[in-house]
Amino acid sequence: MDEQDLQRQVALTDQEVDTIGEVSNIAMGSAATALSTIVGRKVEITTPQVSTVNLDILKQGEEGACIAVQVVYTEGLEGVNLLLIRQRDAAVLVNLMMGGDGSNPPQDLGELELSAISEAMNQMMGSASSAMATFFGTKVGITPPTMIPRLLDLDPQALPREFSGEPLVRIAFHLTVEGAIDSKIFQIMPVSFARRLAAKSHRQSQNLVSTATPSRGRETAPPIPPAEPSRASGQGRMEPTLEAETQVPVAQPAQFAPLVPKGGKNTMGNIDLLLDVVLQVTVELGRTHMPIKEILGLGPGAVIELDKLAGEPVDLYVNEKLFARGEVVVIEENFGVRITEIVTPEERIRSLNSTEGKGG
Repeated sequence: MDEQDLQRQVALTDQEVDTIGEVSNIAMGSAATALSTIVGRKVEITTPQVSTVNLDILKQGEEGACIAVQVVYTEGLEGVNLLLIRQRDAAVLVNLMMGGDGSNPPQDLGELELSAISEAMNQMMGSASSAMATFFGTKVGITPPTMIPRLLDLDPQALPREFSGEPLVRIAFHLTVEGAIDSKIFQIMPVSFARRLAAKSHRQSQNLVSTATPSRGRETAPPIPPAEPSRASGQGRMEPTLEAETQVPVAQPAQFAPLVPKGGKNTMGNIDLLLDVVLQVTVELGRTHMPIKEILGLGPGAVIELDKLAGEPVDLYVNEKLFARGEVVVIEENFGVRITEIVTPEERIRSLNSTEGKGG
């Protein structure tokens, strides 16, 4: 089946296509803001182009070698979609995250590089879901996004099961990173999920219209009958003329004050979308490895020796990512942490692999 036959079979309406593009554009605009913060450069993700494809067309298309992050919507929406980024663009982003200028990206994406791009894409999709929640006026819940490195060659075995046996909707966006990338980024979802997305947006629009429309009982005042043509009355008064009652107003162009950005040039315009995102903050005193037989032998009063020295700073994790270090303090009857050091982006990325590899 070629692409034209597929388009006829699926037959998304023009309204559905426009709605899907609009919602995706809002979500990816917020994702661009998150990515801009991570790489320290201006990022734009614009111009969504919605089309229907199957897996064979997708493999032969313009995506090329890609890596992907899978996002499962669990609340407000139900379904799964993928965010695909070209491998060469991912390498440039990793170079920028490591403090480079994007001109010397790594040739191969190893475990460290994949961890870095996974962190960036996770933050992008978290920001995108928050923007969708604002647009729909309801909570939109997602599971933690998961990396699919095997999707480098669009391996069918690596795709989520929801993508099998169903046409797919591809949304291609224009991706630009200041001075480094001028490319495309792709969002892939099953047609059924895309239709649910369009239907939810349509219902939200109807609710807004019904809320703004006044009730019939207070719609308008009864019409005033037009006055009769001018004639003299018995008391010598003149009746108002029809022409005086129906003067045509003169339209004039509206004058608007110039738009002045607040907060200077470095202010992120969409940063407010991220302020209500809830993150998990964890303070780690230390770790250790123990055989199962020793764990089963633990009881009240047992002492476990950790891998940190007395007085050494504790680690502060945000969403399981190392963020800072500090010292333990007591605030009234509660423990607290006084931050003494913010880790660098390079150290934060290096900590991902060591964090995943440690136990207990």
